[in-house]
Amino acid sequence: AKQIGVSNFSIKLMEKAQAYSRNKIAANQVEYNFLRGEPEEGFIDYCRKKGITLIAYSPLGEGILGQKGAGIEILDMLAGKYKKTPAQIALNWLISQENVITIPKTTNLEHMKENLGALGWKLERKDFHLLAEYHKTYWTFRDFLGRQFDRTSTLIADNFPQAKKLKRIYDKIKRRF
Repeated sequence: AKQIGVSNFSIKLMEKAQAYSRNKIAANQVEYNFLRGEPEEGFIDYCRKKGITLIAYSPLGEGILGQKGAGIEILDMLAGKYKKTPAQIALNWLISQENVITIPKTTNLEHMKENLGALGWKLERKDFHLLAEYHKTYWTFRDFLGRQFDRTSTLIADNFPQAKKLKRIYDKIKRRF
């Protein structure tokens, strides 16, 4: 083998594996999507610097992003603007990132056609950055609260209207993972 593909390797594990092989790690398949943060801090930047392609499995959050009425307003808003579905917006955001490809699961022809609708167009730069900032903010908020999120999210949501939306998204994610 001239190049190696790995799955769910952390930065430390990739470095260790690379030290034992003359062949370059070319790809790392990890769960990554609009609803799930980087596998670890600095992971995507590390892969870019090393020329490692990130293969995003579950790019639609195990189907959550493909559901009608998932309630993620930013995706709904951009779907209207681009005349695409929220799933197509989420997939396009992923494949617009350097060194990221997706492997969405599809169970029928209609889903496959919808997934293919993420190709052949690009998000405007400002919209790409808007999604990236939302994604980063969401994960920073979630990580900051950590395990306390479950206990405190109800209190926060009751007192801050914007947090209610975030809590609904978090609850949907929590049920899936």
